[in-house]
Amino acid sequence: MRSSRATVIGLHTQSDHVLSVVAPVGLAVAAARPALVIDLDPEGPAYPGTRSLADLVGEGPTRAELFPRLPGAGVALLRNGGIGWESAIPMIEALAQQWPALVLRLPGSGGPWPWPVVPVVCLLPGILRPLGGRAAVWQSMMSRRDPAPGPGPVLPALNRSALSGMLTLRSEPRGRWVRAWSQVWELPWP
Repeated sequence: MRSSRATVIGLHTQSDHVLSVVAPVGLAVAAARPALVIDLDPEGPAYPGTRSLADLVGEGPTRAELFPRLPGAGVALLRNGGIGWESAIPMIEALAQQWPALVLRLPGSGGPWPWPVVPVVCLLPGILRPLGGRAAVWQSMMSRRDPAPGPGPVLPALNRSALSGMLTLRSEPRGRWVRAWSQVWELPWP
């Protein structure tokens, strides 16, 4: 799904719940423009905020919710609230008309998705190493730089400080991990 204004990217993270929560925030911060992270997983984390995606779908958005009010390249989060992604498509389209960038946190099941989806895959060592062939964002899990088994950027290992910042929403946009996400916005994704 593409609108005239927004770039919409869905993230699907395999096998790492913590990464599935911080990856959308990292991609949104790397957008270098106001971005909205929308959680499409009904069992997703309790992102802060008084209203949820379910509230916006059920009651309609306020004018303030439709328009970004963030200085510079700020990030806003919208928790799910227990709604299925299919029911939220018209709301996502409405938000995409106003927000410069949308990052969608996708649930583990579902699809086919009506927007580009970026798989995020952990680069685990040894027999747990993922098979290659497809394009993905490859997350290094060790301090050394592991080669990617397929096309796509390799993110540096996420250090404790950066992880804490992402989980508490105090991310430093200039960090190595966040900067590595910026190339995801430039690549074509199916």
